[in-house]
Amino acid sequence: MATSDGSEFAQASIDVLRAFVALAEAGDFHSAARQLGVTEATLALRVKWLEGALRGRLIAAAPRVQLTQSGRRCLALARIAIGAYDLMFDEGADPNREGERL
Repeated sequence: MATSDGSEFAQASIDVLRAFVALAEAGDFHSAARQLGVTEATLALRVKWLEGALRGRLIAAAPRVQLTQSGRRCLALARIAIGAYDLMFDEGADPNREGERL
């Protein structure tokens, strides 16, 4: 059910990145899922989707979540992407920029 402007895909993609960052920062599925307001299963599916899209493991199985080398690189890029996404939409929603589009 994607819209012609791709907004649903963009939202889904950013949610996947937010899930990965939350997991990496929290260190466990329970805390990260609670922070995001999703189930642990939803969180796991989002991270698994990202691993599939990137064709590599990002998380190493351990008592606490540990990132692989690829996971550490992805974490840095995910933070940048989320920051850029949030900045773009925060500026786009600025009422002082009435009539202007990015």
